Amino acid sequence: MGKSASWPAATALLLLVGQPFGGGAPAAAQLTVTGNQTFDERDFDVTSFAAGNQFGQAVVTCDFNGDGFDDLAVGSPMADLFGGVANSVGAVHVAYGGPNGLTLVGDQTLTQPFGGPDPPEEGDQFGRALAAGDFDGDQRCDLAVGALFEDVGVAFGAGSVHVFWGSNEGLEDASQVWTQDTPGVQETAETDDRFGQALAAGDFDGDGDDDLAIGAPGENDSAGVVHILFGTLEGLTAAADELLHEGDPQGTSGTSEAGDNFGASLAVGRFDDGFRDDLAVGIPSEDVADLPNVGRVVVFYGENTGFDSRIHEPLTQAAVGLSGEEGDTFGYALAAGDFDGSGNDDLAIGSPGEGVGLPGSEASQAGQVTVVYGGDAGLAGNVAHHFNQDTTGISDQAEAFDRFGEALAAADFDFDGRDDLAIGALFEEFENSGLSNTGAVHAVYGSPRGLGGGAEQFHGQGGWNVGAAEDNDTFGEVLAAGDFDGNGAFSLVVGVPREGVSGEADAGLVAVIGSVRQPFLFADGFESGATVAWDATAP
Repeated sequence: MGKSASWPAATALLLLVGQPFGGGAPAAAQLTVTGNQTFDERDFDVTSFAAGNQFGQAVVTCDFNGDGFDDLAVGSPMADLFGGVANSVGAVHVAYGGPNGLTLVGDQTLTQPFGGPDPPEEGDQFGRALAAGDFDGDQRCDLAVGALFEDVGVAFGAGSVHVFWGSNEGLEDASQVWTQDTPGVQETAETDDRFGQALAAGDFDGDGDDDLAIGAPGENDSAGVVHILFGTLEGLTAAADELLHEGDPQGTSGTSEAGDNFGASLAVGRFDDGFRDDLAVGIPSEDVADLPNVGRVVVFYGENTGFDSRIHEPLTQAAVGLSGEEGDTFGYALAAGDFDGSGNDDLAIGSPGEGVGLPGSEASQAGQVTVVYGGDAGLAGNVAHHFNQDTTGISDQAEAFDRFGEALAAADFDFDGRDDLAIGALFEEFENSGLSNTGAVHAVYGSPRGLGGGAEQFHGQGGWNVGAAEDNDTFGEVLAAGDFDGNGAFSLVVGVPREGVSGEADAGLVAVIGSVRQPFLFADGFESGATVAWDATAP
């Protein structure tokens, strides 16, 4: 029936009831400030809990047991084992999701397997980096764990990566171990390579099995490289290991130089109209125009055979309309998400060293985030938005050493079909609190115009109701997101590795900030995400 001026009263009443809650604003979820969870290491393994463990230094989410709910893995890289004899060996703790969210029923503590090819040793820092993906195509996520200071032979701090396989019962205890001395892996394990400092998973060759990108930013006097191990039905293989770096051959435009730290940060997304994942690589210490530590990002586009290093895209600050300055560290943090709902992923780039303000009055290391929007041809030449704490719509104000943008995480927190961006400002100080370096997290919501066109939330630890703020907590240092209860709206995970717990300094904490979906008025498809609109012509 078409629209009429003489609708029956019942129909008019239906339309009135169907208006969005809140006087015209769309009904949508946001991250909640009540009922949030916190975990510390005692919740998993009281024997390893101690000052200085830095529980929460790395976090990743994925469905390890294939039950349809995301699970949470937390690195505690400075944890001691063997009764404290071996310092900073490291451990990883796993909590599993379910209909009511995360639970400690069946939780796990993973270490380097005793008696295995790479047993625990002092200073390994197992769990400093984490990534998750389905590397063997069995529909359960596997967990990659970086031990970046692992000694390999006489190469001290060469680094290693362990892969734990998912199963119906959770992650298996035995692991596959990779180093640069593993047969098939290019390069050779050398002192301070830091193989495994950064990890990211994605299907770069489009075969249905996830592949693993491994950053070794200490390689070649900290020039840095990234290794790609490809997934197969039998798991990861080095048979076609690819090595990405700056400079020719087999590299990118640009020159590989000592101290660049190519591969210190990684992010995976689909920035073009292809059916393979792409890889963004941060080079935060890259010198530009003789200015040190300006930073740069290179995006590699996936191909059927993996990456063709000739198909890459360099992103400098000049390319996105900015002036590079000493110490900006453009590319220090990366995150990929579809913030405008276009169907192409966009790339968020953190520059926590960016100065904000007029020349001569800059807030040094206030920090900034740049978002480059994806399109059918990728990121090249597309619109870029830049925002900092002085940008309209972003809370607070830019201050020296806030380091806004040091950590990033993208997910759909409000269930509107567009990704949102969480941004850590880990040295944020709240005026009149008398505290320093407490930290804060911004949640900037996506919109059809991209980030900044929607809502924003901004809180410190107390505002999110996940404990009390204290000096030097650096809340927001580590960020991730997962859907632990399967309701379609993602929760935000904040690692607080410097948190003091029960008087133990730097013991570490993880906060899980939930997202509460508004209940639908009807279950017949009228409503979709945050859109609540219909008329009498709807079937």
